[in-house]
Amino acid sequence: MFKAASAFLSLVLATSMSAGSTAPAAPKKSKKAPAATVQHSAIIQAPHSETLPVTTSSSEARTLYEAGIRAWETLQTDSALKRWRVAVNLDPHFALAHLLLSYCTPDPAEGQTERQKAKSLATDVSPGE
Repeated sequence: MFKAASAFLSLVLATSMSAGSTAPAAPKKSKKAPAATVQHSAIIQAPHSETLPVTTSSSEARTLYEAGIRAWETLQTDSALKRWRVAVNLDPHFALAHLLLSYCTPDPAEGQTERQKAKSLATDVSPGE
């Protein structure tokens, strides 16, 4: 214990002595970030809106979709999946709900099926999606 305390004290003293020296410190080399390959004008800004752009014919399906997102964000996976499944049953053309089901389901077969549905519906969604 005494040796450890002694070693620590020696380290502290050595550090404080070197910090107080009058020798000029060598300038630190800063690493420059690599040049961006994407021009800023090419970045598409998301539209600012109070609503999430989704293409659905059912307001109830949209409400369930949003509730599923909130459930997923709070790690309530089963609740989120149930809500998205009901949403796609209410509106089978709800591409985003199919997409989230494909990403989040633990069942590989369901994931593949839902991904195929989302891909087939991708041409019919709004630009924000």
